[in-house]
Amino acid sequence: LSVYRPAPGRLALILSDISDRKRAEKAILRAKEDWEMTFNTVPDLIALLDCNHKVLRVNKAMADKIGLTPEQCIGAHCYDAVHGTDGPPALCPHTLSCRDGKEHVAEVHEPRLGGDFLVSTNPMFDREGKVVGTVHVSRDITGRKKAEADLLKLSEDLTARNQELEVLNRELEAFIYSVSHDLRAPLRTMAGFSKILLEDYGSKLEDQPKDYLLRITTASEKMTELIEDLLRLSRISKQDMDRVDYDLSKLASSIAGGFRDTEPGKSVEVVVAEGLRGSVDPNLIRGALANLID
Repeated sequence: LSVYRPAPGRLALILSDISDRKRAEKAILRAKEDWEMTFNTVPDLIALLDCNHKVLRVNKAMADKIGLTPEQCIGAHCYDAVHGTDGPPALCPHTLSCRDGKEHVAEVHEPRLGGDFLVSTNPMFDREGKVVGTVHVSRDITGRKKAEADLLKLSEDLTARNQELEVLNRELEAFIYSVSHDLRAPLRTMAGFSKILLEDYGSKLEDQPKDYLLRITTASEKMTELIEDLLRLSRISKQDMDRVDYDLSKLASSIAGGFRDTEPGKSVEVVVAEGLRGSVDPNLIRGALANLID
């Protein structure tokens, strides 16, 4: 409403519709309030900085982290408020963004803030396109860095254990070949002479000496089988696995049936569930099940 007097004794009123302007002002105010609420709700530490490293504004998370109110932060140098130093750190992302007008990202460990942070700086420009500052965002990645360190430690421990196992496997392999070489010859000698005695002099021997020779022969053959098993184990430890989908129930039943045929005098009940399958190497799993069932 505008009022003016065009001439003595007269009064003129001019009415202007400002509804649109009022609505626009309300919309701007509401948008500002929404932005303020978002700015102060985001958990990331946000600061608006000029190119002299002075704080123009910070959100609540940033102010709380450095122990000040948002108002107290304004005008302070970021390196003083955050790092407690007289100047910016080397390779400061904010300095780089002010220099080249590009986004810069860095991982920073800051003891004063209690951890590790992923820092990103995005340049702010004036109407002429000149860089006047940056939006500085810090995300707390302390938990992630700890998890990475734990994972690295676990990986190092696993590597060390693998190295220990490799040493043990080499020692086992050397032992197996030593046993194979050193025991095979005397066992063949024992078994050979026992058979000769039985074949050439069996009719002249009484039952008890003959039984002793049979036991020696049987024990020698069993010992030879054990040595062969050790050699097979050595070869299996070096063999690459070739996995296929395999019927484990059928394999286990076949192995158990083979033991029944070779040792019919033993009364053993083997119960195998139907429909068991697995992604396995057929040769390796056959050896594993045969030893297990045996």
